[in-house]
Amino acid sequence: MCPKCGVALPSRFGLVPDIVVPLFGGVNVGKTRLMYTLVIALKELVTCNGGSVEFISDAKDRLDVIAQALARSGNTGPTLPESPRAYSLLIKMGLYERLIYLFDAAGELHYRKDGLDELKYLDKARIFIFVADPLASDSLWAKLLPEQRADMAAVRSDASEIELCYYQTSEQMRRLGKKNSLASLAFVVSKSDLVAECGLPLSESSDSTSEWVQNEDGLNLGNLVRSARQSFKMVKFFRTAAVTDDAGSADRSVEELALWLMSVEGIRLGG
Repeated sequence: MCPKCGVALPSRFGLVPDIVVPLFGGVNVGKTRLMYTLVIALKELVTCNGGSVEFISDAKDRLDVIAQALARSGNTGPTLPESPRAYSLLIKMGLYERLIYLFDAAGELHYRKDGLDELKYLDKARIFIFVADPLASDSLWAKLLPEQRADMAAVRSDASEIELCYYQTSEQMRRLGKKNSLASLAFVVSKSDLVAECGLPLSESSDSTSEWVQNEDGLNLGNLVRSARQSFKMVKFFRTAAVTDDAGSADRSVEELALWLMSVEGIRLGG
């Protein structure tokens, strides 16, 4: 138990160096699916480089529930707006061991202070993953055919919630005394597979994704990006397709996110 707040600590906490990775973003942006696919990518990369991945506590059971939901409906379902528990993985690479804690909180918790107060891990992380939905772009949405908009309406998030979630969460970090200048941010544009299916593929490069996020024809988040670059030590842009192939391997875009995440923590993995 944490002597400060009384919260139960994960198994093996404090025994090996840890990597705390919060995923945050608005409702319906694809955080849970990205988190699930990121775990697959990390496991594949580590094992292919001679290491091993062990799921701690009930992480595997909870991930299996997500896998079953995806197999059944192609959707993970909404994340409950309750205090999140980490998905914990122990990675062993030669003489090195790392405990990775992935936190996937419901988007609603990032909109108000009482919800943010539940996210007690925000001041522990050195890496943050912010997820934005490209379908929230009015410009992109206008380019879709009526039948495409009808199909995508249920998975589209609200554009106004992107900035609300980011700034509210950043303010909570400030209240907790978090120095973002020492942390790195992955700005992830999700659902690129859905956008590509509609005939509007997004560029894969970080620079082009950054430009699209800032431009009026994209998400029009120039002020947010400037704020992020002033606040964080590093901001890297990704566009991801949180899907797997027939063999169950994660999409290359998610693998690139996993490689970057590990490299920021000083762990070099071959793709």
